[in-house]
Amino acid sequence: MDRLLSEEDGTARLMSDFQIARRAGEVIQPVVKPFRLVLDFSRGHTRYEDHTLVLLAQNAAQLNRLRQLVPRMLAALAVKGLPVAEIDIRIAPPAEPEPEPVPPAPPREHSIAASARLRARLDDFHDPDLRATLARLADAIAPRPEERTGQLRSGFDEAGNDARHLLEALARLENHLPEAPDPRLVPTEEDVQHKPELAGVRDRLLSKLTRRVALEDRLGRLRARAGDELLAVESARFQLGFDFEGDAGSESGMPEPSADDVARLERDYLALKARLLDLRNEVEALESAIDHSAH
Repeated sequence: MDRLLSEEDGTARLMSDFQIARRAGEVIQPVVKPFRLVLDFSRGHTRYEDHTLVLLAQNAAQLNRLRQLVPRMLAALAVKGLPVAEIDIRIAPPAEPEPEPVPPAPPREHSIAASARLRARLDDFHDPDLRATLARLADAIAPRPEERTGQLRSGFDEAGNDARHLLEALARLENHLPEAPDPRLVPTEEDVQHKPELAGVRDRLLSKLTRRVALEDRLGRLRARAGDELLAVESARFQLGFDFEGDAGSESGMPEPSADDVARLERDYLALKARLLDLRNEVEALESAIDHSAH
């Protein structure tokens, strides 16, 4: 009970202090107004603390002017019978900046690859609740039914461009293969038997020839794989309604693929992207090997 009464007394005192501060501001405003300080104490900028009226100025110029007016303001307050013994003038603290608006969340992007990749990993999770949550996430990020075919076409277009770029990179690498001697100029074992000093020459030339043949073989196998992937892209695009020439909008005359066909092509697309990534890594490794052989 004592605590409750104490809280009530404190609240009443705060209300009284607030009322005194507001009334004091109304009394001193006519004193301040002629000096055009752009302050309206009748609407705020005042506090009352233990018989002291606190006025909040905006800058040093206002503070100095108000200090000159303290005797007049105290006299006006005394006439009205307000319990103010002193006036303390302070510069108000700077206002806190407005918080920056939170940018809206970007729209969720729908991705065939991300959705298919997530679905492919569902069996790795044994917790049924987690698996169900991930399945819902895969559904949420999957393209809407009306978007699936169009996005799949775009995906295969991009994959086709990747395959072409790899073929172009391999063509450039072919021009940088290390030089190799004409096999006819390599001393034979019989030549070495007759002239032992040719043994070192034979070893060096055979080493260069072997290195060149090995790099040519790697390049040829990578070129064949890139060509196969490009054919896989063209086959998928044909099934999605594009002709073999690859011009967007040029229809093959085939009917729109069924939902099962689209689902199968989505799986094919995901596998294709993984193979192209591996192929790109191998092309980069071949480029490093060719650079190393040149030094």
